[in-house]
Order: sequence, then C-alpha cells, then structure tokens
Amino acid sequence: MHILHLTALLFLFAGECLVHALTVTPLVTLQDLTALRAQNNYYSSGFTAVTILSSQDAGENGGNLFVAQGKTGQADDGGVYIVDAASVVWERSFSGPVNVLWYGADPTGAAASTTAFNQTINYAMANNADVVVPAGHYVLNQGLQLPSKISMNGEGAVTLDFAQLMTGSAITIGEVDSYYYNAGFPLVDEFQQGKLSNMLIIGSNVSNGIFLHGASVTYATPFYTLEKLDIKFFKIGVVIGQQTWLNGLFSCAIQQYSEYGLYVSDEGNEGEDISVYNSAIFNANNANAIGAYIDRGRSTLSDVNFYGTSFDYNGGPGLVVASGQARFFGCHFEGDLSVSVESEGYAEFFGCWFRIDYGFDITGGQTNFFGGYLPTINTMNITSGTTVNIVDRQT
Repeated sequence: MHILHLTALLFLFAGECLVHALTVTPLVTLQDLTALRAQNNYYSSGFTAVTILSSQDAGENGGNLFVAQGKTGQADDGGVYIVDAASVVWERSFSGPVNVLWYGADPTGAAASTTAFNQTINYAMANNADVVVPAGHYVLNQGLQLPSKISMNGEGAVTLDFAQLMTGSAITIGEVDSYYYNAGFPLVDEFQQGKLSNMLIIGSNVSNGIFLHGASVTYATPFYTLEKLDIKFFKIGVVIGQQTWLNGLFSCAIQQYSEYGLYVSDEGNEGEDISVYNSAIFNANNANAIGAYIDRGRSTLSDVNFYGTSFDYNGGPGLVVASGQARFFGCHFEGDLSVSVESEGYAEFFGCWFRIDYGFDITGGQTNFFGGYLPTINTMNITSGTTVNIVDRQT
C-alpha cells in the first residue's frame, strides 16, 4: 500500500541514539522486514521511506519507519539496517534504546533468541546505545558477552532462560571491552556506567550466572551496576572477577545455586570497593554450597560492603571471608548456616542480626562485632591467636 506524505520530519533528540532530521516523500507501508528485503524498485521509483506494520517493529520509542540511504554498502544487520533486493540500504529511524525484538528475539520462548541478542548488543556498542528487553520469556542457548558501557534493561516481566547452557557463564560483562576497542568501537570511559536490571535470569545448575570481569586494557576497567535481578539455578550465581569496579548490586536475589551464590575474587589485583545493597542470598537445596565467598587475594585497599542484605540458608556455610576486607551493615543471618573468617580475612559486622544454627568458625585474621543481635558466643570456634572484638551486642 502506498501512502503519500508531504513531509515526515524526525526531530533531533540530543544524547539519543541514531538521530535523523530529514524530509521524506512519498512513504510505503509493508507488512514486515521480509517484504522490504524482497523489493527491488522502490528507491529507484522515488520512494524514500517505508513503514513496517508487524508488531515486532513497533515500540514506544518508534522504530517502525525506515529511511532509504542509497547503495552505501552497509551490510544488513538484521534489525536496524535492512538491504533490499536492489542493494539499497534502509535505516531504521528511532530514538532511545535499541530493542531486541527488532532483531527477531522471540518473547514466547518457542525459538532461541541468542542471535538476536548478540546482534542487538553489537549495534548498541557500535552506536553508543542501550538495550531494552520487552516483557517475555527468552530462550538463550549460548552465553552473552556484554560490554561494560552498555546497559540492558527489562521492561515488564522478563525472563532470560539459559537452561540449555552447559558451560561458561550466562552473561559475561566487561571481558570483551578490549576486543571492541581493537575492532575500532568507541572507548569505554570511566564516567560511562552500564547497568543490567529488571529481569529473572535462570539456568540449570551446570553453568555460571553473571560474570563481571575487568578488561585487559587499563582505560577500560568497568564500573557496572546490577539492579532488581532474580538469579537462580546456576552453579555460581554471580562471579566478580579481577579489576572489576562494581557500583553496586541493588535489590537482587541470588538463590538455588549449586556451589556459590556470590563469589568475589580480585585475583591479586587492586580493585575498587564492591557494594551489595538490600539483596538476598539464600539456598534451600544444597548443604555443600556457600552463600557468599570473599577472596580478594593480595588486595588490601578495597572492601566488599554489604548493606541490609539477608543470608538465609539450609545447611552449610552462609558466608566465608577467606581474604581481604568485608564489612556488613544491618545485615541479617538466619537458618542452618555458619559464618567463617579465615586466616587472611578481615570482617566487621555493624548492627547485624544473627540467628544461625551452625555458629562461627573464625580461624584467623580479625573479626569485629559492633552492636546488633548476637545471642551467644558459645558456638564460636576461635583459633588461638585470632582477634575477635565484640562491642555492645544484644542477646
């Protein structure tokens, strides 16, 4: 169907992704991208814009209008750049984040969406955009590599299903920064901070969940935020690796892991503080798993800080501070769990609440308790020579 428009003007939005300010006339309406790819004479006949009707190409930030760019040689990327049968490039016009649905992600879970997510992330990195994931259940049969400058946010009830992933990590953040830099993509700067938020991420207890890893180039040490995530059924829920600067893990739940809920390791490199806010780490199925394991290696200039976080566990270590410094403010420890501080660990608890069945195992380092609810010290296994200070406890 052809619709004549005198003018279709797209305004410039400062700071947004992919901006046009041009006049197009006339305009063609097609059902989907397949129909656009099949055309071979629209551009030569004077048509300079196409509207796509399929629901996949709708969205609150626009995105269903394509503007002809001519025969530029740009490859068809599956979502933003579409090449027709006459080799004419049609570029999607939109403002705001890039939508995984545009690249063919399936929100019903009937088909795998891995390729669509990867194509969306590649476009976002090349064009300094963020990624939006509309409500739905997305099956991903391979892990995703997310640059540290890119945010990926869910809208509504979003599930990323990695149950078919048998190895590696579901989402790795930061490790590919140096790859993108070497490929000519924009630099990661320390003031640009990505965020992963608002989604349920599930596995099958054989792969890891989220892995944050600093890049191997000095400029690219990533700041990142995890917010409102429910991470469950992984071998390790969240791994925080070397040279990672984590702004915070906010209001997240890490549960039903088979080895570790949260594993923090700096691998001997100095890093920035890592903070966990108002989150929950709990497991009801595996007595051999560990809730949070802190091992900062040689790092002594940075802390792992927990604020208002709950540790609720069914049999086994809820917390192990193996090395480095960890501080807990207003946290809650309850259930069949133990708390351990090992030889190179330094732990401080401020106003924390303990109701744990397996007590404390303090074999080294230093442990301080300030205020809070600590009903008994009879269940503390304290190795000779270890420093333990208890001030103003409630029983």
